[in-house]
Amino acid sequence: DQHQKWLSLLPLSHIFEQIVGLWLPLKRGDSITYLKGLKGSAIFQALEEDHISMVVTVPRILQLMQKGIEREVEMSGKSELFYGLKSVEGFLPLPLRRRMFSQLRKRFKYLKFFIAGGAPLEPDVEKFWHEMGFPVVQGYGLTESCGIVACNLPNRRKLGSLGQVLPGIEA
Repeated sequence: DQHQKWLSLLPLSHIFEQIVGLWLPLKRGDSITYLKGLKGSAIFQALEEDHISMVVTVPRILQLMQKGIEREVEMSGKSELFYGLKSVEGFLPLPLRRRMFSQLRKRFKYLKFFIAGGAPLEPDVEKFWHEMGFPVVQGYGLTESCGIVACNLPNRRKLGSLGQVLPGIEA
């Protein structure tokens, strides 16, 4: 679809980052933002200020971002409200989930989804982001195969799944 803005959080020596975080956006004519470090504040600032719509990352960074959000909620004294809303949010359609948590939504205003790979994604981390209205599209690949072997698609994904094997590949 239209022009997207990607956030690169992985080193370019990582084959996953080269293919999904560099070559795919370049092929599409999209923009890529690179950060000097992986501080949570810098990531959140880039998401908001650079209007980031796609983030290519590894599960560990998603987990650290989740923990940061949960810490902020606890420090604000709104844990009961936050977890109360989260308990029902998973049952709501995506457009409605995106309207909840307005303070958090400001940071992720333009984000469509995360693309995760490079390691197993813990089900609770995937569920957290899914319930918050930010799908995580994950896949599986091997450096030896030049990257991606199987992947989900943003509009066809299943929680806990790595997606379908790509055409021309046996697994």
